[in-house]
Amino acid sequence: MPVGSYKIQGGGYRDGQPAVGTPDGRVWCATTAIAGTPKGFNPHTTIDADFPAGFAWRTVSLPGLHGKDAFLADPAREWVDLSSQPVQVQAKVGTKAQSEVVARSIARTVQTQGFPVGPGGAVLRVEGALQDSDESVSFTFGLEAKIPRCVMSAQWLSPQGKELWKGKTTAAWSPAASKYKVSAKTEYIAPGGGVVRYEFDFKGLSPSLAMREELLESAAARGGEGWVQLPELQFLRAGGQDRPVPVADLMGVRMPPGEK
Repeated sequence: MPVGSYKIQGGGYRDGQPAVGTPDGRVWCATTAIAGTPKGFNPHTTIDADFPAGFAWRTVSLPGLHGKDAFLADPAREWVDLSSQPVQVQAKVGTKAQSEVVARSIARTVQTQGFPVGPGGAVLRVEGALQDSDESVSFTFGLEAKIPRCVMSAQWLSPQGKELWKGKTTAAWSPAASKYKVSAKTEYIAPGGGVVRYEFDFKGLSPSLAMREELLESAAARGGEGWVQLPELQFLRAGGQDRPVPVADLMGVRMPPGEK
């Protein structure tokens, strides 16, 4: 049976022993050491008359297990694993058509991470804005055009509107990778220095417009690769609130006879 592995003061879980509950609601487990044991007690031997099996039983005290806010013991609690719930991707980047392309591309990225995609669950909202960078392209006839960059941000929201994750990335138009590039030539000005001169054919389009449209195309093709990474989140939903579970790891324990 897989159960939560908690950090217990004084020692760790004794392999092969069951975790048991008592009528008063407490959970007990066997530990290899415990605070308050007799001086000189060695939990790794079986010669001590008070601890013949080489371990001691201890109750597990966890936040949320006792008291007024005992959400771990709430009979109506629900285990929520967001990686099993659908994610709907919404994008607003450029035109409506461009936004749809970006949304489909990022949805594929989310699917490769193991998340189902569709309505009815969490929402991943993506927004993008085109800006002029500090760099520019100079043309032989004396004109200049600012090289654009696209700043994209994403926010993963639960069905209740709570932020679960957010990310941001910036990409600039690349002269070297542009489909409008005809040729490239490096001119050396001085030892160790040089400049690359490109020849472009923008097919009669405005250079600024052509660069911006190409940048959005590359952003759509790239999708969320390298920057959208949704975390695996699990929590307990109890009393209308989502609570993190104080679990450090998972371990297997032997159940008492007759228990499932």
